[in-house]
Amino acid sequence: MKQLLSLLICSLAITAPQGLFAAQVKAEKEAAQAPKVEIAKTEDLKEEVAPKELTADEVKLLSQAYGHMIGENLAQIGLPLDNDQIIHGIQDAFNGAESPLEDSTTIDMISRLQEDKLKNECKANLKEAEEFLAAHSKDKDIIVLEQDKLQFKQMVKGSGKECELEDTPIISYKGTYLNGEVFGESKKAEPISLQDTLAGFRKAIVGMKVGEKRKVYIHPDLAYGPTTSLAPNALLTFEIVLEGLEKQEPETDDTIGGMGSLPNEDAFADTPADHQNLK
Repeated sequence: MKQLLSLLICSLAITAPQGLFAAQVKAEKEAAQAPKVEIAKTEDLKEEVAPKELTADEVKLLSQAYGHMIGENLAQIGLPLDNDQIIHGIQDAFNGAESPLEDSTTIDMISRLQEDKLKNECKANLKEAEEFLAAHSKDKDIIVLEQDKLQFKQMVKGSGKECELEDTPIISYKGTYLNGEVFGESKKAEPISLQDTLAGFRKAIVGMKVGEKRKVYIHPDLAYGPTTSLAPNALLTFEIVLEGLEKQEPETDDTIGGMGSLPNEDAFADTPADHQNLK
């Protein structure tokens, strides 16, 4: 337990930004090459530039802030631990008392607690996703692409070419959870490979017309499922705008030679003049 506490405290240590040491060395080198200037050194001057010692009140504030940093890190872990017992364990460590568990046992139990937390989140999120899709499918404005798995609502109609599976669509998007929390958003329109994206995302884009905007609802089976850095087994929603389709250049015989095709204003086809921006 002492080792675990030590690792926790060390992980909170404030480190200097990268490059700071190099900048200091450079400054010292330049100072050494500069003309020497005699500066009067007095005891009064030394006292003025010397750092002040922290007062007792400042140490109290620092201690509280340091404890707050530890608490924030523990809160981010999100495990159902007993805060009172955590404080009790810290006090025992300071007083030299033995830990109630071996370090290896403590780490093993934390791993088991994390696994239990993940299983519970997966179960709860999956239930929420399935209940939402079932109820949402009854909305007259909802189009079901795959029963109980994939739905969308058309927000803006398109008038351009329809996206096919072989195309490279240029899109803008915003991804959110059911509670509205944003987990991803494009900064500008960008081409994507339909072969390398989520199954639900791909199926939702195929059939869109250039200029069209859809709000898509994807079951976790067609999204990231339980194994993800996002919320496990969460239903994902995306607002997608099909901004254009990347023009497919005709195949050429490389043995003939030549410079090939250079990017120009015709590099993108079927791109509307006024894109529908995500709000």
